[in-house]
Order: sequence, then structure tokens, then C-alpha cells
Amino acid sequence: MKRSGHLWNYAENVIDYIPENMRVMIEEVERIEDLPEEMTDEEICLEAIELGCTLKEVPEQCRTKDVCLEAVKKNGFALEYAPVKTLELCIEAVKQCKHATMFVPEDLKDKL
Repeated sequence: MKRSGHLWNYAENVIDYIPENMRVMIEEVERIEDLPEEMTDEEICLEAIELGCTLKEVPEQCRTKDVCLEAVKKNGFALEYAPVKTLELCIEAVKQCKHATMFVPEDLKDKL
């Protein structure tokens, strides 16, 4: 079976962490958002971000402070999909891409 897509870019690196009975399920999955909720945790999502998945692709329940921070460090526009936009997160996003200011809340713009 030819494996492609974002999921296989990182799933092959973390396959040992997935319980044997759940490994079969991921063979049909091409995107992280298609993984069952019980298979997506912060560690898996951080690895996915590191290997190229976008924050938009990360399930909402996994969009933690750390996951969002890593995502905006790679792509400032990921700030759009962060559920909580802290000053630290906004600074990192704008550092990565000055145009990310379009997603900074008005009350934080003057603090950048």
C-alpha cells in the first residue's frame, strides 16, 4: 500500500506509540483530523506540527497552548486557528510573519 499525505509523514515516526489494535484504523486515514479522538493527544499533535501539519488540521480539542505556539512559530498565519490568542502567541506569530497581525485581537495590537 502506498502511504502518502500529512498523516503518514509523521505516523510512521510515532507508530510505536499507537496501540496495536488501533494501528489498522490509521491505514485508511490521510489527515490528522480524521484520526479517532482517542488517538489524538498533545504529543501526537506536536509531532504532526513539527512534521508539517497545520494548526487548521489539528483537532480543536488538541489545540493547546504548546501546540498553538509551535504552529505559529512555523507559520504565523496559524494564529487564525488558535482558540486563545495570548500576547506570547501573538508575538511569536508576528515574529514569524508580520502579516499575522490581521489575526491579533485589537486589545493586544498595541502591546506588540
